[in-house]
Amino acid sequence: MRRSVAVPLLLDGNQFLDFLELERGYKKAKRLVVEYLVQNYKVRSASYFKVWHEVKDAVRRLGLPSAYAQQAVKDAMETYNAWTEAGRRPPAVRRVAPYVAETSWRPNALTSLSVRLMSERYAAELWPHKRFWLFEWLVRIGRAKRSSTIRLRRVKNRVYAVFTYEVEPEAGKEPVAIMAFDVNENTVVAARVDLKATVDRVSQWNQQWIQPSISIRVFRTDSGRLAKRYDAVRRRWAEEFTVEIDGKRLSGAHTRDYRKRVKRLRERDRKRDKVNKVAHELTREPAVLVTENVGKKPQEENGRGQKEPTAQTPDKADAH
Repeated sequence: MRRSVAVPLLLDGNQFLDFLELERGYKKAKRLVVEYLVQNYKVRSASYFKVWHEVKDAVRRLGLPSAYAQQAVKDAMETYNAWTEAGRRPPAVRRVAPYVAETSWRPNALTSLSVRLMSERYAAELWPHKRFWLFEWLVRIGRAKRSSTIRLRRVKNRVYAVFTYEVEPEAGKEPVAIMAFDVNENTVVAARVDLKATVDRVSQWNQQWIQPSISIRVFRTDSGRLAKRYDAVRRRWAEEFTVEIDGKRLSGAHTRDYRKRVKRLRERDRKRDKVNKVAHELTREPAVLVTENVGKKPQEENGRGQKEPTAQTPDKADAH
């Protein structure tokens, strides 16, 4: 498995300006190579060594260090090859995250690294977090391998060093329980049957019936209430932007101001957060999960399409 970890890189003012200059040069080089490939190769795949010999003079005139020039060509070829497979509109280079080859960076200590930017090499501090320490620990014990190339990604005024790890997948664990759950509009009810405890009771059975070890948990999600509340908010905003022209009411749900305001709602993120929390609790330990065919959005679909019960006519046998 391949995993990436972004760690904030603490750069002072001069270092940040040097990185911005590197980012601009890298972007120009990548855009130049992508446009060259689209014009000359059409939709054919390209070889790196052939392309490098064709564009190296033009890329070097941009003033990039040699290591970054080569990485810009490789990055452009990745973008071009992805476009040839997708077959959509020609790729446009808008934002870049420069690749840093192994010759341009090295770790100085656990929380710092030496990195070459546009003009010179700097010693920069990292701001590590627990996910970074987790993968570094896996590297130390031999369960993961750190890639020799990193990326420098800028988000507003902060630069992140993106490390890539090749992690050995964990061996599968035997299930210790059977977890059956039912998804309702505002709750998820889960029943857990402990396999070991049930087998022990069967082995010691001296009664007519066996009562397995079952524990019931109810997870409150309030997805139905959340959907109703956001629906009321959208209706109020649509009514606010509704106008009347020549006696006809034009719904405000089709206006630009309404769409801009709705984009700021966090309904999808909040629902996904609740689903992830319930899934984490259900899979905290290995278990066999049993459920019905719940569909893609069970809590939103729950209750839809239900018709009121109608009076049923008695069967012929009952009528006689």
